[in-house]
Amino acid sequence: MRRGEEVKKHPLHQTLETSAGFAPLLLAGLPTDVATAAAVAAAVQLLLQHSNADYRIGALKYVLALNEGHRFHHLKWAGIGDVNFGLFTLIWDHLLGTFSYDPARRFTSDDLGMAAKPHYPTAYLAQLAEPFKASGSCHITSPAADDTPAVGARG
Repeated sequence: MRRGEEVKKHPLHQTLETSAGFAPLLLAGLPTDVATAAAVAAAVQLLLQHSNADYRIGALKYVLALNEGHRFHHLKWAGIGDVNFGLFTLIWDHLLGTFSYDPARRFTSDDLGMAAKPHYPTAYLAQLAEPFKASGSCHITSPAADDTPAVGARG
């Protein structure tokens, strides 16, 4: 992994989050096979959404939450990366004013990640261990003047 491509969700966090999300549905009587299909669909969508595959979906990029638009969510600067939260669609982002897409914007690994942790480990196993270390907490710090993005207006 290159700098800026750090783990976004720890596998333990993802397991707990998925369990907490589907347990109430199962307790309410949702058939297990339906819950399993929904969990698989969410997992596949997350893989597509976070992949580096270069695929285009035309005008649907304004409606479907796939990687072309979701990358804006992972811009490391607070306020600029706080966009495009949808898992499957961007409808709520449009309605709540959190949609952002700039077709001219191109990303590098240095644009993505956590500005508050510029020296976050790049090795996968080190990333998995980081949340369990004292240094693993994420402090909000102001980025250096030369660490601000050139493009990033919402809209």
